[in-house]
Amino acid sequence: MSRLAFVLLLALGPLAAAEPQRPAAVVRPSVKEVIAAALHVAGHTSAPGRAWRRRLAWSAVLPKLTAQVSQTRSEGELLDLRADTPSRLGLSGYLALRWEVRATWDLSRLLFDGRELRISSRASQLERERAALVERVVRLYFERVRLLLMAEAPGTAGEAALERQIALQRVTALLDACTGGLLSSLEEEQKRR
Repeated sequence: MSRLAFVLLLALGPLAAAEPQRPAAVVRPSVKEVIAAALHVAGHTSAPGRAWRRRLAWSAVLPKLTAQVSQTRSEGELLDLRADTPSRLGLSGYLALRWEVRATWDLSRLLFDGRELRISSRASQLERERAALVERVVRLYFERVRLLLMAEAPGTAGEAALERQIALQRVTALLDACTGGLLSSLEEEQKRR
């Protein structure tokens, strides 16, 4: 072992062995709970792209049904001018009701449907929106945790403490807006205890 490595090991040994400082109070809710609430509020609870593609595939297999009903009516009169017929006038009527049901398949859609591109584009857009929301919520969550820890640290007073408190209120309000009031409801619950 070189001298430099040995000196670094001796110097950094106590720092590496020390446990990281833990906050005095556990931060509630967890980041998973906040992300889940934000995704639920935004309507991103599941990935709709797969369901859309499955429905589109089934729609190509299903036939297009058409139904038609038609009615035909006719009346006829016959006058027989021969002298040897006892009845010279004959009447006839005709009434027909026709039902028609058709099933047609567009089998070319099994290979490719133009709507697949729109579905893929929309699913990609929703995934980007979901990722951006998660990134924003995580950033705000850990900013809030940092501000909470700074507020608990000794020696914070005066204008700096007030600025931190205002920043904490702002971040909490933004997270509340993203999560449908999760943080406010937890604070209310804690106050009632």
